[in-house]
Amino acid sequence: MAKVTIVVTGDREINAMLARLDGPRAKSAIRQGARHALRPVLAAAKRHAPKDTGTLGKNIKLRALKRSRARIGARVTSGGKTSTGKSTDYTGDAYHGAFQEFGWTPGKRGGKRGTKVAGKHFMKRAADESEAEAMRRYREFLKQKVEELAR
Repeated sequence: MAKVTIVVTGDREINAMLARLDGPRAKSAIRQGARHALRPVLAAAKRHAPKDTGTLGKNIKLRALKRSRARIGARVTSGGKTSTGKSTDYTGDAYHGAFQEFGWTPGKRGGKRGTKVAGKHFMKRAADESEAEAMRRYREFLKQKVEELAR
């Protein structure tokens, strides 16, 4: 769905905490922390979602990022699932979520051609509204996890 990405880099406190962990435990802590931190963003996205039939709001989910050596974390999305690893923005029951977020250009059947319908940016608003809370929750979770694993 909306590719609003909050990248946690350069935060000295978080980097210092992660440096104390080794590989697999650090990855696990990051993934768990990201899921924990994104809960307020998920709630805000469901709250801001257009409510015509309610399908879009019901299909907004918190999912782990596809496993990769470069990226670890989670995301809030309304796209469907694919087994091929391709983009899921325009798939599933809530395929129209990306249209609602980014806007669209009507085709032959409706509206003046070439006129762009503006997006509602409900996911972006949810991310902006919940960013401070998500970062606070992420820091607290990592701090707790580092102390727990240090024992």
